[in-house]
Amino acid sequence: MSSTITASFAGLPGPSARVNYDENTKVEQLSLLVAESLGIVSENPFILEDKDGNPIDHIRQLNSLSHVYLVVDKEIILINPDTSAQIVKRRTLYLRPFILYTFMSGATELLLLSISIIFFSGLYDIHIKFIWTMVFCTIGMGSTMGSLTNYFITDRYTGSKAVWMSAVLSSVVLSACNGLCYVLATHFDYFGAVSHPWYFHLRYPLIFLAGYENGKLLYTEAGFKKLTRLGI
Repeated sequence: MSSTITASFAGLPGPSARVNYDENTKVEQLSLLVAESLGIVSENPFILEDKDGNPIDHIRQLNSLSHVYLVVDKEIILINPDTSAQIVKRRTLYLRPFILYTFMSGATELLLLSISIIFFSGLYDIHIKFIWTMVFCTIGMGSTMGSLTNYFITDRYTGSKAVWMSAVLSSVVLSACNGLCYVLATHFDYFGAVSHPWYFHLRYPLIFLAGYENGKLLYTEAGFKKLTRLGI
């Protein structure tokens, strides 16, 4: 006996799809069918919710459902006593903020260092500046923002609220980093801080926008699918 349900994303705007299944289909299998029908390809089963927001467990009878919701930021953890690999299935969810913010920080620092070399100070003390920007700043900001994003946002919020929280969190943390960098650069007369202080102060609105865009990638349907296609 086969049945049909209407599936859509939980808490996120997006399409819906009709999914067929039979009486032998398990919840884990159904979640993969739902994910695929909504444009997400994954080897890991996802959590499904009913219309009241209650997770559909492994025992619940599927033939009583007419509509299910795919929780895109939570995968089912299947623990196999024979292998510990199953317990790391959700690692991608927590690694993504670290990857995105480290990449963003590294790309930004490389751009700012290049501008500094070309327009302000040339190759003076370039080895110190390189270590400062590409090692300490890149790893420091990436790891700090990844940790704080996971602590304050991941598994707590999704959608537009998570996006705005990401933008605000980025503004607070990375603006503080930029302010500290400006003080130190002024002390050492690096990166044009003494002669061109505006070079540092123009960054604050860009920091907010960067956090907003990262939030869209991490916590919206379109961003989730984009990262999944990229293998992140």
